[in-house]
Amino acid sequence: MGEVHGLTGINHVSKRVKFQNKYRNPVVIAEPLSYNGPDQAVLRITNVDSDGFDYFVQEVESKDGVHMLENIGYVVLECGTWITPDHSAYIEVGKAVTSTTLTSTPQTEDAWTDITFSSSTFFQSVPVVFTQVQSSNDPHWVKTRQRHITTSGFRVTLEEEDSNEVTHGGEIVGWIAISLHSNTTLTRGVWEDKLWEVGTTGDRVKDVWFDVRFTQSFKDVPILIAGMQTTDNTDSTHLRYKGLDNTGFQIAWFHDSGTPSTGSVNTESVGYAAFSSDGELSALSADCQNDANDKLVSVKGGQLIIIYLLDTDHVNTKTVKIVKIPSYGTVYQYTGKSLEDEDAIVDTYTVVSDTMGRVVYRADVTVTNRVDMFSYQYESKEGSSNIGTIHIQQIPTDRITPPLPYNPPPRPALPPTTPDSSQSSVASQLYKMNQTLLGLLTFTLIIVTLLALAIVAFGFFLYKKKTARQEMISMFLGNNTSNNIEEGEQIYYPENQQPQQQQQDEESGMDSI
Repeated sequence: MGEVHGLTGINHVSKRVKFQNKYRNPVVIAEPLSYNGPDQAVLRITNVDSDGFDYFVQEVESKDGVHMLENIGYVVLECGTWITPDHSAYIEVGKAVTSTTLTSTPQTEDAWTDITFSSSTFFQSVPVVFTQVQSSNDPHWVKTRQRHITTSGFRVTLEEEDSNEVTHGGEIVGWIAISLHSNTTLTRGVWEDKLWEVGTTGDRVKDVWFDVRFTQSFKDVPILIAGMQTTDNTDSTHLRYKGLDNTGFQIAWFHDSGTPSTGSVNTESVGYAAFSSDGELSALSADCQNDANDKLVSVKGGQLIIIYLLDTDHVNTKTVKIVKIPSYGTVYQYTGKSLEDEDAIVDTYTVVSDTMGRVVYRADVTVTNRVDMFSYQYESKEGSSNIGTIHIQQIPTDRITPPLPYNPPPRPALPPTTPDSSQSSVASQLYKMNQTLLGLLTFTLIIVTLLALAIVAFGFFLYKKKTARQEMISMFLGNNTSNNIEEGEQIYYPENQQPQQQQQDEESGMDSI
């Protein structure tokens, strides 16, 4: 279904990321950038396919295009509707093609593209929405903005920097919507073996750093994505973050032009998602269908399907109970509690509710072509009751036809970029200075290493020379002592140390006398 990872040390040089898995129709969200380099920049994503995607840091066109090293987190999810294994969140993922472009007046309605969720009742509360351009058909600086997020959909548009008051070329925009718990600004739970958290700041983020504190107890620095949920400023802006650790981070928006605002400086709401570690993400497919009672629905093995037991006219309904459980699957409350026992209460209505008696049915993974069913009873406030039945046609997985792959339009060739040296930024100067210092340091290390080797070699030469000289002197002195006494030369010894042979000759001479 998806994966989450982090990237470090990225810059303006385009690189390729390879997915852990293969996907049919993936969406990549990789924003915002860290704040190591001050020049205005976003991460551009291109060539998204089943195996991976390309990325590079793109500066605004008024800068030289050379950017310092940055960090970023990214999430990859398959298009569709999903439920996390712990039922902590409902997720919808999709794509759209748009060329609508926001200029200096965000109130212009024709500058926005409407995105409608698969069902107006899939989300119980307003979700957090992340959007990002997935292509590079137009080489100009661009990113996405969104607003008017509801449980039914949202509006999205492209936005270039302030100086470009023109329509951007058509681009593929990917989006991910994640539900929040009802009446809160936070969803958190455990996804696979990862702690994760999704939340919003509320309408409080400005062009100064804003502190966000996590509620999850992350042991290490988590992987972060974030996106503005509103568009209240008249100037084009983008997000950056800094100070990310296991307790929180700081977030702020910046003017794309790098100049002070020409209009009102308004606060924006920012949504974020944080994951304790990288790796794969799995989820249960949720095929949303709005079914009244006594209907036949279809589901494939292992898939989740949301079933609406009541229609929209349920003002007088008091309770809904499951009176017969299914034989080949499991029915859950919308909150995730299994309804294994008969007479389990699904919902109690004291006021008009948006849940409409929703339950979640999951088919067995080892599914054959068969029909399952379960029955429920709904009771009115006046005491009357009725019985409804849901039949579920279980379809083998191999009979489900996968969606056709999305083929984006061909991209025009990008013109070569020539950085303007007259507009050299502080970041590019620091980058070039770092490269020069690195070269000097490498050259110095090489010279020092060669000198050390020469000193060691010269010392070894002196040592060998001294040793050879000592050996020659020893050999010379030894030969002189044993073999080189000239004939007729008399040798004198101390009286008590004369040679034994000489003492014997003298004794024999005395005897002969």
